[in-house]
Amino acid sequence: MFDKEPGKVQLKFEGFVLDNLKDNSSPPDKSKGIILGSQEFIQKMKNILKNKKKIIEIKKTERFANRPDLSEIFADVSDKEKRNQKIILSNIEYGYTLKEISDYINVHYSSLSKVISKDKKQCDQL
Repeated sequence: MFDKEPGKVQLKFEGFVLDNLKDNSSPPDKSKGIILGSQEFIQKMKNILKNKKKIIEIKKTERFANRPDLSEIFADVSDKEKRNQKIILSNIEYGYTLKEISDYINVHYSSLSKVISKDKKQCDQL
């Protein structure tokens, strides 16, 4: 894409980044994940990464690059039971930390830990 010589590649990449920063006055929204690019490119990468979240050799940020925002996950919460289900989903399925979830829903992370522990105990009894 840039060049075959490493020195030229670095210079061209730096120019590419600087040009992009000039075109976009605000920095990229990192809350969306680590994938930067057009919506089409991001969607293509999400499809590729969809089944990679179980492979622990891949860094967590890369495994969960296609996870939905917490605002999407908690969008239809209407009661405590539904909220607790979304807490479990966010943590176990999408890899959000208890701190990230607690900051979003404004509940102390120790309370979230109890919700998840209770769920695990119920699953163990099955």
